[in-house]
Amino acid sequence: MNPEPLNLIDGAKSVKKKIFVLGGCRSGKSSFALETAQQFSGANNIFIATCIPHDDEMKQRVERHRQERSQAWETVEAPLLLPEAITENSRRADAIIVDCLTLWVSNLLMESDDSEKIELQIPRLTAAIDKSHCPIVLVSNEVGQGIVP
Repeated sequence: MNPEPLNLIDGAKSVKKKIFVLGGCRSGKSSFALETAQQFSGANNIFIATCIPHDDEMKQRVERHRQERSQAWETVEAPLLLPEAITENSRRADAIIVDCLTLWVSNLLMESDDSEKIELQIPRLTAAIDKSHCPIVLVSNEVGQGIVP
């Protein structure tokens, strides 16, 4: 995947952009999200990671993603408390990347089998995104059109 970078307007922080990046597994979504966010990032950038790396392959992928980001990106681990992480960090951030929503939902499912409890997280997440004080790029997997790697 070699998409053209988006042409975002200057002063994007005041616009509070919300960008949703959707694609197949290992299609380059994270790299695209980083390229996109860098167009309006500044000195205080937050990468909210939802992954809990359980095996060596996932640990290697997490490390590769860390190396792709410059020192300008602070990593916040939020495998379950994503709405809280967005709320707590958006006031001080110039840009936020959330990578990824699919893993966050998976973590919620692994934590509890109470579907009502899990469904309550959706309005909490959308409220946190809506109230974000900075641009936010959200990454998720499209899970219906490709094979599982």
